Amino acid sequence: MSLLIATQSFKSQGGLNKAIRNNATSMICFKSKDISEVNQVADAFSGEIPKERFIEMYAAATEEEHSFLYVDLHYKKGIQPSGFRKRFDTYLIPSENDKKDDDVVKNQ
Repeated sequence: MSLLIATQSFKSQGGLNKAIRNNATSMICFKSKDISEVNQVADAFSGEIPKERFIEMYAAATEEEHSFLYVDLHYKKGIQPSGFRKRFDTYLIPSENDKKDDDVVKNQ
């Protein structure tokens, strides 16, 4: 069984319970005007990539209207280039040496 949970608040009162946040297998982040919410999400993924890098990829993924950042926490390493995508069709690959420019690979 798969569950889809929609929320406007990640951690604050009324937001996602810690058990749900820790057991999520994927997340979709739409553009937010509240930078503190974006920072909370970035903190949660800081074990995967540096916080600054997450925020850069979030900004790149949400720059277009109706676009979003998709994070797959169980992506297939070695088969898929990254667990981060702009929408579902464009991989965002965090560079190893923390360069500013993202390498982008289109799904085929």
